[in-house]
Amino acid sequence: FFFLQDRAMWSMWMVPVAALCTTVAAELRGVSPEKEALYNLGQPFTCFDGSSTIPFAHVNDDYCDCADGSDEPGTSACAQSTFYCANVGHEASNIRASAVNDGVCDCCDGGDEWAVVSGSRCPNRCQALAAEHEKEEQQREAGRVLKRQYAEAGRAARASFTEGDPPWGPNDAFHHLHDKCFTTISTEYKYEVCWFKSVKQMGWDPARSATKSPTHVLGSQWTWEPGKTPSGQFIGGAQCFNGPARSTRVTFVCGHGEDTITRIQEDEKCVYGLTFVTAAAC
Repeated sequence: FFFLQDRAMWSMWMVPVAALCTTVAAELRGVSPEKEALYNLGQPFTCFDGSSTIPFAHVNDDYCDCADGSDEPGTSACAQSTFYCANVGHEASNIRASAVNDGVCDCCDGGDEWAVVSGSRCPNRCQALAAEHEKEEQQREAGRVLKRQYAEAGRAARASFTEGDPPWGPNDAFHHLHDKCFTTISTEYKYEVCWFKSVKQMGWDPARSATKSPTHVLGSQWTWEPGKTPSGQFIGGAQCFNGPARSTRVTFVCGHGEDTITRIQEDEKCVYGLTFVTAAAC
């Protein structure tokens, strides 16, 4: 690392880089609109932490003068600074300074790779990402509409439920899954989930497209877990050899289409993880 008194020596070494960065300071590259007023073109620049005041020509010159890195918002010279991605047409963001001109396109508008060290400019992906996010939001809204319908049916069912607390818990939208079973097949096993009752693992013969022994219960009692994200677990499954009783942790994910199991596997010995997509979780 160079100290400030080494700037003259550094300047001689960095002539090629300086030529490449001719317009960096003038363009205030990497500065967010909220901070533009702190960079006055042609006026001495004072580090945000007040540690030093430097000529404006030293801003974005690829040399770290300020201890807080505020003089290098558009280069990778200061590890502690951040680069502002304008990402016009999508969402603005900030990335770590070390990602600037590293050959990887981090900003969707490609602004972080202004030196084109990879030999080709980053494509502008902002409009495509914005369209993708808009589609995802429309899907989430469709899921929320379904959830409201499920919740209304669940409230009606709760009013007529006479056997204590209903198994679908405090969220009436999950009544939609009550007494429904879902299956999924992996290479070796077929899994069956009957909501709020049990999870089973059966051997699977792909040649015959049929189940085979053995069958293990991966949980026979349902419990909800507290938290903003709907989740719970099936406990009380079959005993593992030299291990605990099998159990299955469940994470629900918002989805507007068909209810489905997207993941089930043994995450640790005798403890399984299951991800289930449903509009009830939106």
